[in-house]
Amino acid sequence: MKKQIFGFLAVVIALGASAFTAPRHAVKHQTAVYYWYKVNAANQIPSGSEAYSGDQVTPDDAETMLPCVSGTHLDCVRGFTNQITTFPSSAPGDTPALKKN
Repeated sequence: MKKQIFGFLAVVIALGASAFTAPRHAVKHQTAVYYWYKVNAANQIPSGSEAYSGDQVTPDDAETMLPCVSGTHLDCVRGFTNQITTFPSSAPGDTPALKKN
């Protein structure tokens, strides 16, 4: 009988303790946004090559809206956290370059 009471008491204490703990909320993963620039055949980013009207876009959105010809295996666009001020730039970018396959 005592074993049953101790077991029941342990369950009641565990439920009571869990009632006063703060619930865990899922942390939303923030997706980074970049300024994207078109890359020419010389692997440079010429002035006026701002893709997506110069707006910051996520890599997923940029890949969906690639402004290059299908079948091109060269870099199409490169993303940067800050806008480029010196052209032509051969900078590698702050995110992997996107290609259209």
